Amino acid sequence: MNCFWSYSQTNVPSYGESSKDSVLVPIDYIRLANKKLIELKYLKQESVLKDSIIYLNNAKYDALDVEVEELQRKLDESNRVNANLNNALSSCKNKYKFASGCAAVAVATTIFLILFK
Repeated sequence: MNCFWSYSQTNVPSYGESSKDSVLVPIDYIRLANKKLIELKYLKQESVLKDSIIYLNNAKYDALDVEVEELQRKLDESNRVNANLNNALSSCKNKYKFASGCAAVAVATTIFLILFK
């Protein structure tokens, strides 16, 4: 630790001349620092853009989920109506078969009575 303390107390500047209030910094370091600051600025802007894209995608997926739920509800309702119609149709078919059977029996009975009278 003492060796660092004594080294820092010397008046030998590492780059050019220095005074108590200022230090000369090589231009390459300044350029590198500016480059890093610019990169960070664009990375921040890019991060904001990506966050907005993610937000919009989430909103789109939420809207699609609502639409899918609505379509699923309508599908369930149409399946229920279809089942009710099929039940009513089978009931009508049974009534038609019964009525046609009764009509056939009545016609056969009428023909039988006419022939044997």
